[in-house]
Amino acid sequence: MEATQATDVFSVDSDDLGQTVSLVVVRGSVSLAETRALEGAVLESVLRGRRAVILDLRRVTRVGAGLLGGILRMRRGLTCVDGQIALVADGPPIDELVEASVLRALVSVATTPEEALACVADGSARWNG
Repeated sequence: MEATQATDVFSVDSDDLGQTVSLVVVRGSVSLAETRALEGAVLESVLRGRRAVILDLRRVTRVGAGLLGGILRMRRGLTCVDGQIALVADGPPIDELVEASVLRALVSVATTPEEALACVADGSARWNG
């Protein structure tokens, strides 16, 4: 059995950036249970009135079942309240997930939180389909 490295330990932290944007930072290995916790953190942000969410996934070490579906559910939920979501990814395993799926066509993908903030600020993180 493979030992879990400290960097694989899941955590999710959320910080509000002003009145309308929330930055959610995810660390470690993300499978189905962790995806549900991530969705809960995003829902809490929406309940606090945030309509734009930036998911910083640069510290995710492993992607398991459920993350792609979870991101798509979060996107759908945010668009229902006229909101938007942007991802921050800079390398594997998230870049691999983005390239192997439809994510780039549906959400903005940035390499820094600042770039993602610019996307949600100007509305380019919205998909009007």
